[in-house]
Amino acid sequence: MIKVKTIVDETLGQHPEGAPFFEALDKALIKDDVLIQIEEMVVKKFGSSPYIIVSGEFGRFVMAVRSHTRGLRLVAPSGIRDGEPMDDLSYLHDQLQDKPFIFIDSSIYSYRTVSAINAELRRHGAHIEHIFVAYDGSTYPQNERLSSVYRYHPFEGYGSMLTSVNADLDIIMAENLVVTTENPAPGIIPDTLTEAERAALAE
Repeated sequence: MIKVKTIVDETLGQHPEGAPFFEALDKALIKDDVLIQIEEMVVKKFGSSPYIIVSGEFGRFVMAVRSHTRGLRLVAPSGIRDGEPMDDLSYLHDQLQDKPFIFIDSSIYSYRTVSAINAELRRHGAHIEHIFVAYDGSTYPQNERLSSVYRYHPFEGYGSMLTSVNADLDIIMAENLVVTTENPAPGIIPDTLTEAERAALAE
């Protein structure tokens, strides 16, 4: 079985950094072996999860492979992280109430995609409960709601990019949500924050 680290190293050799690296990596990770490794994590943690949301080209690959499975499966546009609107979910509003989704993607770095998707789900009473990716390129501390086949940065020695809060997933997603006219949904700020922390996230 091919290792995600091998794919990452080969891609880094061709595209050392930035958007070209992630675009090439996303395409390189569209492999049955990679999806099998992600699926193994999903099954180990949740068993069979009927509520799945994905995005972009890798997401369409996931949905094609899982086309025989039962349950609610949603695909978001890859541009949602930059404000591209998601399809109107109003017709699913009742089905989405209180539903915990898992988000499956090829990679994660800035949390902008998952933050925008979570905000849209929150509008309809659902939320992202857990993230599963092949490659974690973020520098956040360990997060119990994020599972990756391979993480590039070691957890030791990397503090949170947030200055005043820990690596709670809801806080991270609130911090990284890009609010635009097309995507006006606010981030979800947990009630456990102090007033100063709330003010920092609202700026």
